[in-house]
Amino acid sequence: MRHALVRGVGPAEAARYALTSANGGPTGVVDGTRPRAGGTMLRLPGAGRYARGLGRAALALDFPAARTVLLEAVEALGIVATWDDVARPVLAAVARRWATTGAGVEIEHLLSQSVAAVFSAHVVAQSGETDGRPVLLAGMPHEQHTLPLLVLAAALGHRGVAVQPMGTDLPCVALVAAVRRTAPAAVVLWSQLPDTADVALLDALPETRPRSRMFVAGPGWPEVGLPARVQPLASLVEAVDALVTAAR
Repeated sequence: MRHALVRGVGPAEAARYALTSANGGPTGVVDGTRPRAGGTMLRLPGAGRYARGLGRAALALDFPAARTVLLEAVEALGIVATWDDVARPVLAAVARRWATTGAGVEIEHLLSQSVAAVFSAHVVAQSGETDGRPVLLAGMPHEQHTLPLLVLAAALGHRGVAVQPMGTDLPCVALVAAVRRTAPAAVVLWSQLPDTADVALLDALPETRPRSRMFVAGPGWPEVGLPARVQPLASLVEAVDALVTAAR
């Protein structure tokens, strides 16, 4: 029954599915029944069945179910679509719920951990199948929200691009040292909020030979005047295309 519920089927249909499965009958009810529009506490208008299933699993604080839905979505849709059409809408809905009610931080944490677990596994799985100069991915100093960089790392791995993930809150001195020592093909710096979008750090990044392309990503950057050599990335699709080109 839980298997059906997290895939967007209503309780009555899920119960019929469970009974049919237990009796050895066909289980097509999960895909053949019209799914409900979403959970009673999480608004996901227009969402597909994977997003609805992920929302239900998150509300139930069911980590195995959330992970299973994400794994199935990646298999069916790919890395980029799973982030854009499944994980990101649910994360946004949880954030709106928290902003409205002040409750649900535990839901956001479980959901983030589920996303991180699935995409981290894909980064590791692809690490031995890439070559060339890596793309260095890092959060700005004091930046704690870098889940999209993990998704980007997984997407680049699937395109055969080596990645060098540096995690969150990387100090300026450490970032400069990493760029100088590795001369990556490209550097991507993530900022969630304007407070962490530090232009002075961009100016401090060293010139390397071979040259490293410089990019920024995240909602903290749009209002910041960027140096001419730094290119903003507005979406995951744009980021993957630009970084694949930079790594060639």
